[in-house]
Amino acid sequence: MTTKKKSPGFDFVVKQLEKDNDVDYATVRDAAAAEGFTIYPIMYGRAKAKLGLVEVAPRGSRKKAAEAKANNARRASSPANLSANGPMGSLEAVIQAMKTGEEARKRYRDALERIADIIDEALAD
Repeated sequence: MTTKKKSPGFDFVVKQLEKDNDVDYATVRDAAAAEGFTIYPIMYGRAKAKLGLVEVAPRGSRKKAAEAKANNARRASSPANLSANGPMGSLEAVIQAMKTGEEARKRYRDALERIADIIDEALAD
């Protein structure tokens, strides 16, 4: 098992944040440059996380959440999980929709036939 080298720049950032929790990155960066250290925004963020100044999600939590969401969507749309009250509705609802459609078709056809009769009568005169 290898150990990471200590970064004097990171230690400097941690010390600055221990002195003042609300110090901004630019101030820390300028102070570090004056001391001869080069620091990067990630160092500032990791130092804040180390001191518990910011909330940190567990590593890999976004990936796990995305996988869980994809799995739930896949399960919900699988044919085995479509119940009688699922997205397509129950059989009774399908039959009722067909009956309603047939009734509307009949009304439209009757109306068109009446219109055709009226036009025929008007043209015959």
